[in-house]
Amino acid sequence: MSKNNSANLQPSASSDHKMSALSIKQCSPDFTAQLASGDHHVENWLSIYPIVSQIITHFTKLPQPLLIINSRSWEAAIAVTNETLPDNFQSLALQNYNQQTLFGRLNIENDILVNFAAGEIANHQNGCLILHISPLLVSPHLWFLLKAFLLNRTVPASSAVNSDKLKGPFPDPLDNEINTKVIIIANRFQLDELAQIDPEYSQVDRLFTELSSDIDTTDSNIQSLKFYCQRLIKQSQIHALTDDAMALLFHHLSSLCEHQRKILFSPRIIENLLRYAQLLNPEKPTISALEIQNVLDLQDQSHSLAQSFSDQAIIEKQLRLQLKGAEIGQINGMSVVELMGYPNEFGEIFRISASDMLGDGEIIDVERKVDLPVIFMRKVCLLYKDT
Repeated sequence: MSKNNSANLQPSASSDHKMSALSIKQCSPDFTAQLASGDHHVENWLSIYPIVSQIITHFTKLPQPLLIINSRSWEAAIAVTNETLPDNFQSLALQNYNQQTLFGRLNIENDILVNFAAGEIANHQNGCLILHISPLLVSPHLWFLLKAFLLNRTVPASSAVNSDKLKGPFPDPLDNEINTKVIIIANRFQLDELAQIDPEYSQVDRLFTELSSDIDTTDSNIQSLKFYCQRLIKQSQIHALTDDAMALLFHHLSSLCEHQRKILFSPRIIENLLRYAQLLNPEKPTISALEIQNVLDLQDQSHSLAQSFSDQAIIEKQLRLQLKGAEIGQINGMSVVELMGYPNEFGEIFRISASDMLGDGEIIDVERKVDLPVIFMRKVCLLYKDT
């Protein structure tokens, strides 16, 4: 770059140059061109997750009884799994379940076995159960029962509910072998908790794969996600989206990732947002960007009380902030505040001060010295003063 061009980029010291804040839309990519591109013909949106879908397909054909999918999003993992499994492969997804759900129940009267109500493991012979890991962590006994099934491939009556009340001999297992496969969906923290409950859980012969809900914004991924949205709209009988509405939807999904080259794949968020937008104007045959934006504004306003209190403190000058001029050893900063039990994050301005003193040259943690309450913060960025 030449000196003349670089000089033109510098603000004049005599001019009243003011820095304006960037909007959310300016800080995230625009998908209009990618969505309008017809270069990528999509027949199956699973191209977003080529490795995961391949592992699931192999799992249905291999002898391993267990597949662990490391994913933070239950909905995304379920969508990929259901799309990948063959149509003739019986499957059931369970997020909440217990011992009776999986292993059945013994109905006993006068110490005599009346009947045996089989659980879902026996009901899905040659099929698959997709389980969320949380009930296994809440009830470790349930995990050890499931582990015994995965190792032995049988469901004895002693695994059923009320088996401890039977005084006579237990009946024989339902079958010599049950070929029901199990898929467990968990994040890495939950898997670590499982390892603490059972350090030998790896004894079960298993496959492992990972699924991230944040996907790269490549042209093929954008077209595949567009195909998924269009099919979801058709299956759920939601009004079709206009081109600008689809672009705004993708812009919102990208902003949730907080990454300019990532976009969120969340079936729950996509469907809920589209149904809400249709509710605002049910008579229209299509959903426009205006309905999408109105939904986003309503959702933002419905849980902005803590942010409004923070903003009001600045307006009423309860916080001492210097927004003009310069001060040695002082600068304004902004923190991203996360409050426990609060669904949204918000920015809060605070003052960063520095001081010189005689000492050993160590860094002093002011919060620890004066026992200030800790505010949950992630990113911190500096706000340059207007001079």
